[in-house]
Amino acid sequence: MRPVTKNKDAWEWVHVLIRDHIGHIKAARSTTKLGCFEPAVAEAMSLLHGLFLCVEFGLQNVVVEGDAQERYGAPERGTGVGLEREMVHQRGLVSSIGLGWTPVPSIGSCGLGSEFFFFAIGERNQHWAREREMVHRRGVCYGGPLSKNFYEDTCPLAEEIVRDIIWKHVATNSTLPAKFLRMHFHDCFVRGCDASILLDSTPNNTAEKGAIPNLSLAGFDVIEEVKTQLENTCPGVVSCADIVALAARDSVSFQFNRSIWEVETGRRDGTISRASEALTNIPSPFFNFTTLEQSFANKSLTVHDLVVLSGGHTIGVGHCLFFSSRLYNFTGKGDEDPSLNTTYASFLKTKCQSLSDNTTTVPMDPGSPLSFDNNYFKILKQNQGLFQSDAALLTNIGAANIVDELLDSDDFFTEFGQSMKRMGAVDLLTGSFGEIRKKCNVVNS
Repeated sequence: MRPVTKNKDAWEWVHVLIRDHIGHIKAARSTTKLGCFEPAVAEAMSLLHGLFLCVEFGLQNVVVEGDAQERYGAPERGTGVGLEREMVHQRGLVSSIGLGWTPVPSIGSCGLGSEFFFFAIGERNQHWAREREMVHRRGVCYGGPLSKNFYEDTCPLAEEIVRDIIWKHVATNSTLPAKFLRMHFHDCFVRGCDASILLDSTPNNTAEKGAIPNLSLAGFDVIEEVKTQLENTCPGVVSCADIVALAARDSVSFQFNRSIWEVETGRRDGTISRASEALTNIPSPFFNFTTLEQSFANKSLTVHDLVVLSGGHTIGVGHCLFFSSRLYNFTGKGDEDPSLNTTYASFLKTKCQSLSDNTTTVPMDPGSPLSFDNNYFKILKQNQGLFQSDAALLTNIGAANIVDELLDSDDFFTEFGQSMKRMGAVDLLTGSFGEIRKKCNVVNS
């Protein structure tokens, strides 16, 4: 079966997002002029096995067709709330008018036991290799999958070394878990989880560290201590990107005396770090729901991931600069954000006494600012989210429903671990791509 259209010249490339069985999304954004549910597109997609998320105007629409099940067997579906969280194991083909159905070579993988396929409709199918470079420039995960115990043979003590040093420092500085969690988040949202957040600026370039969202980051000295010990133990083996991912997990896990989520390893380090890209890619505390959703979708993360990962605000502090407009000038008329709990607003005004205060900090979860738990969602339901981006989660029905689910502590810990795993696999460098830095703050010479 081939797709049929009345106007052959109307066909454009359709880049399809494919989920594997652990929830990673693989592919580029749609550049088609045809809608996701335009019959010819839906028909072509139906010949592929599994769930497809076609991106149209920034929205993710689910396309599932019965013909795919007849041809390749029914998709393997996981559990979850709604189609958006369905997870499947993928295999696929590519369609082209006049060229028939052609198997697509694998151009990388991000997940376990699945391959990354590029689905295109149009006369240019034979030039898929040229388009492959476009996909790589977008930063889609390539070079091979992450894995558990990646360093088991090459540096068997790697994860133990990271944990011991991180725990040693957290024992005397209870603010570090929030700092390392934020460091990992900010790293992954700019060029993927490649430790670009650790690189120093040079005379000719302001690195990510110098961007406004990152000026309050800390813990770089601890990361370098870990790296030094690892280089002494197994030189040139463990990446700084993996150290950042492990440090986030281990610092948060300290209070539980055990690892509370799994971190797969095998990342490699990037060589580029630009402050301008941090400003463009890191979600702002001033974002509304629409911009938050798009920011996460740009990284192949879902609304579910957005809500769950916002739970990281259960630890750490926020600077007055990033929320004082909600207290004193929300609409530019000297007013207060009506969605903010009035009692909480009065409390915040005692801490942040003017719009110009750019030094004072306030706990994001005043009830338990140093304890990693699901209390963030409890105070959010009471309209006590500190940032506009926190309050925005209640303005969307789907997101608000997820907030309700996460009021269950066990659900929160389970879902947080899964979303951290997905975020930790965003736009990776693995295999022979990137490098293993000798020092985390500078690229290798």
